[in-house]
Amino acid sequence: MIVDCAVHEKDAGEDGIQNPHFHVLCPIRPLNPDGSWGNKQRREYILDEHGNRIPNGKGDYEFKAFPTTDWGSPERLEAWRQAWADLCNSKFEEKGLLSRSLPSTKARLCGRWRRAALPPTRAASTV
Repeated sequence: MIVDCAVHEKDAGEDGIQNPHFHVLCPIRPLNPDGSWGNKQRREYILDEHGNRIPNGKGDYEFKAFPTTDWGSPERLEAWRQAWADLCNSKFEEKGLLSRSLPSTKARLCGRWRRAALPPTRAASTV
């Protein structure tokens, strides 16, 4: 898998809270062992009672599409998001930061998951 990451360190907004964040773009097209792009999906053609493909009237045939990976599935994305939150939270704790990625408080807005976090502050330290 190839991943494109975009990191944003925006200035603080009117509320004074900074919003550093990043976006991870993952294609759902796999790579073949030789480095070429694989297929995003495989087609299973719908056949008539004689075993012939059924034309769709647009120069192709009726088919059902099946993804070749589970990379775009909601379950896989949620698993990756949870693993990332766990990793971030363990590092935040290790560094004495109170910020947390809180997957249990996510809300669906415009069809996308939003992240909730506490404002970045330092925990009291005895060192």
